[in-house]
Amino acid sequence: MKTLEDRYSTLEKLLNEEQVFLNPSLSFNTICQWLGTCQDEMDRLLVSELGLGGDELLRSLRESFPERLLRKYGINVPKEAFF
Repeated sequence: MKTLEDRYSTLEKLLNEEQVFLNPSLSFNTICQWLGTCQDEMDRLLVSELGLGGDELLRSLRESFPERLLRKYGINVPKEAFF
C-alpha cells in the first residue's frame, strides 16, 4: 500500500518530469484523484514541505514556466497560454 510520502514522490515526478501542470484545465483535485489520495492530506503535506498548497503550487508553476522558456530558449510565451 502506498503511503502519503510515496504519493508525494509521484506528485513531484508528475510536476517536474511530466509537467502535467501545463494542462490549464487540470486541477489539483484531479491529480489527487489520480494518486488515490485525499486533497486535504496532500495539501497539508505540501504546505509543510513547500509552504504552498496544491492549487497555489500549480498556479506558481504555470506562472513561472513562460519565464523559464524565455531564459532557456529566448522565446516569449504569454502567461495566459497556461491558464
